[in-house]
Amino acid sequence: MGSHISYEIYSYKSGNWVIDSIHDDKAMALHQAKLLIGSPHHIGIRVIEESYDEATDKTVSKVIFKKQKTGTRKPKPPKKEKKEAVRPAVPAASVKKPDSFTKRLVFLLLAVCGIGLVLVAVVTLLMSAMQ
Repeated sequence: MGSHISYEIYSYKSGNWVIDSIHDDKAMALHQAKLLIGSPHHIGIRVIEESYDEATDKTVSKVIFKKQKTGTRKPKPPKKEKKEAVRPAVPAASVKKPDSFTKRLVFLLLAVCGIGLVLVAVVTLLMSAMQ
């Protein structure tokens, strides 16, 4: 019987800590962790050394490497989901629609402008024909 040591690499991305890989060699785990922190997809990296003693059936874990990119927020454990605020539906009666007076006024204004342009064109043609 003996003890077994493994090195777990955890990566913080998209708001969660996820296990990236497990190594038996400490140097390889640390090398991989340094490569991962250079990636744009990882905000933080941790290497955890886990020692399992078969005789006592106990596991001891300790963080041996921890790195966070500068200029980023400190990774936090995931929070409980928040319920989205539900907006009450707006009743159709409260939606403001243009009243019929406004519609008629706009239509009348466009009609008068159109008739005025036609009259100006007719007068211009008559004036040029008389000369």
